[in-house]
Amino acid sequence: MTVEQLKTISKEQIYDFIRDRLKFDEGVLNSFRNTDHDILEKQHKRFDMTSRRYAAYNNSLLHLFDDLGIYGYVEYLFINFHEGLVYLHYQYSQNGKNYRLELTGEGTVDIIHRIFKLTILRYI
Repeated sequence: MTVEQLKTISKEQIYDFIRDRLKFDEGVLNSFRNTDHDILEKQHKRFDMTSRRYAAYNNSLLHLFDDLGIYGYVEYLFINFHEGLVYLHYQYSQNGKNYRLELTGEGTVDIIHRIFKLTILRYI
């Protein structure tokens, strides 16, 4: 799906698109034994919000959306999970101002949707 297509669909459809990108690949799903695969197929990768130690893993989830250009609007963009709090840090390329947005209580799909709204879907 392209950014132009994302701009024309509903929020629920965007959430479905995000979940689809975050799905576990077939190799991972097939490695589970004695598990209901119908349930597993509905699961997806999630941010690990327990510690800063998982920054590389969390960034790898954001990189699943690189092809959409989420980093093309910002000088930097990263998520910080610390002591139960969630912050999105970013700086738009055109104004150089640093932003910090608290996202505590939001799930992985919500956070990625928020990033979309701040970057690729900003002008709709």
